[in-house]
Amino acid sequence: MGKHHRLTVAFVFVLALISVGEAGAQGSPEGQLTIAFDASIAPTFLDPAETSGIATPFAFLYAMHDALIKPLPGNNMAPCL
Repeated sequence: MGKHHRLTVAFVFVLALISVGEAGAQGSPEGQLTIAFDASIAPTFLDPAETSGIATPFAFLYAMHDALIKPLPGNNMAPCL
């Protein structure tokens, strides 16, 4: 290794050490995020055996799963299964 190469590596190392700051903790999020999209519900969307390979029917199935499994009365932000 040449002197120039060692100096460059040392400079990059020192620059990397300087640029690393303290990691600050983030507060917990407040409120509720609601995601919605516009789509028509076809009858085949409600039968998992007849859904097509596109993502829209599965989004409805996931929403139905969350609506049926999630304990809404006590804590509407509770995690799903």
